[in-house]
Amino acid sequence: MAIVCRQCGRPNVDGAQFCANPDCGAYLAWGGAAGPLTQPAPVVGGTPVRAAADAQNAAASLTLSDSVLSAVPGETATTTVTIHNGGTQVEQFAVRVIGPAAPWADVQPSALTVYPNSRGDCTIRLSPPRAPGTVPGRAWFTVRATSVLHPALSVGANGTLEVGAFRNLSATLTPQGTTGRWRTVHSIEVTNTGNLTEPVTIRADEQAGKLHFGVPAGEVPIPPGKHQINVPVRPQMRLFGRPQPYPFQLTVTPRQPVPPIPLSGNREAVPLIAGWVPKVVAVVAIVGAIAGAVALAGSKLPMFTTSGGASPAATAPAPPGGAGAPSAAPPPSAPPPPSAMPSPPPSNAPSPLPPLQFEAESLLPPVSTTATLQEQANCCNIIWSGNAQIFFTPTAAGNAFTLKFQVSARAVYDIVLVQTQAPDYGIATVSVDGQQMGAPFDGFGPAVAIHAPVSYGSKRLTKGAHTLTITVADKNASSANFFAGLDSIELDPANPTP
Repeated sequence: MAIVCRQCGRPNVDGAQFCANPDCGAYLAWGGAAGPLTQPAPVVGGTPVRAAADAQNAAASLTLSDSVLSAVPGETATTTVTIHNGGTQVEQFAVRVIGPAAPWADVQPSALTVYPNSRGDCTIRLSPPRAPGTVPGRAWFTVRATSVLHPALSVGANGTLEVGAFRNLSATLTPQGTTGRWRTVHSIEVTNTGNLTEPVTIRADEQAGKLHFGVPAGEVPIPPGKHQINVPVRPQMRLFGRPQPYPFQLTVTPRQPVPPIPLSGNREAVPLIAGWVPKVVAVVAIVGAIAGAVALAGSKLPMFTTSGGASPAATAPAPPGGAGAPSAAPPPSAPPPPSAMPSPPPSNAPSPLPPLQFEAESLLPPVSTTATLQEQANCCNIIWSGNAQIFFTPTAAGNAFTLKFQVSARAVYDIVLVQTQAPDYGIATVSVDGQQMGAPFDGFGPAVAIHAPVSYGSKRLTKGAHTLTITVADKNASSANFFAGLDSIELDPANPTP
């Protein structure tokens, strides 16, 4: 009587001690018909796994033509699955893929009908998507075939897919143009649609040499996704003149072979004193000089009648004593005294005031604070103005800190703040001398970044000391905490008053 191998289902001659199947070679410890159905053996590595069945003699094995595959995201890797039916009945197998690579798998066909002692093939295609979320590296998978007729009969094999890396980087400059007397901020938005972190360097070029750029030093890591890099730009100070545009270029350079990305921008530098002020002063001086000259010249000219005849002195009647009597000559007219000469009209134009700028950390220690307030040096691939910022770390809403600053002249000032955004920053309000200014500022952001300058409106400030208070009133639902960061304060005078 033939001995059926429990491992692979192959019939062997009576008395054989080992299975004659060269792919099996199992020890034949029992010399009769197959016994009760056994549980499938576990999958080990990429080797085929076989299972044996009961009196119906159900058995199967599964192999992969290639168990180690590789594909760059956007491409497809293919392997062939072969199922051997070692039993005595026609089997239908449902084929599926499990494991980390399973979402990328397509099985065709997913159901196989295999006759006894025959083989059936299906194809598995693994197509990792070309997306930032497709992480490069090794992803394992298991192909498993389960019998529909005998659900306990399940065989499988392991494999691995080596996912390659792909790189794609783009960048834009916002805004492309700015204008002002002092510092303005341009933002580079870098979008990494590859699946690797891209280290980049930022270089600034300006031919005239009139601009100073706050570009990050060294390489800035850019993980997959969108990230903002702020670049402060400051022109050289000029006292008089017309606004002068200075075109410049920022270059984002990834590691090779990804090419550099050039970005063009323009910075218009405004002089400290507006160009119309010297012109008005010059015109007033010229008008005054002309008026004075006309007055002086008019005092020396002879007087004439409106009819164009001689002056009354020349036509006066002869004095008593006859026509021959001599007449008295009129006394010469004296020039008017200097006090009678007209003076140039006074100018009503107020003297322009330069903006006042304060590095926030220079205003420490604070007047008051309800949570830890400290100076924070450059970090997190961020370069703050003055290489530091104020870092406020409350853990609940309602906390606040107050700073004191000095104003050199009475005027209406536009109040501008440069603040920081981060994943754990809250929503803050700004008050000057106890009066809330502008709208609340949401400090939440997906990464640490310097926000563009925010204007909180205008306020008339007297000469002397004033206070600025920042209160963390709430937080974004996505934020992890109630922190706040303040880089600098600028007071731009709009209306100087005596």
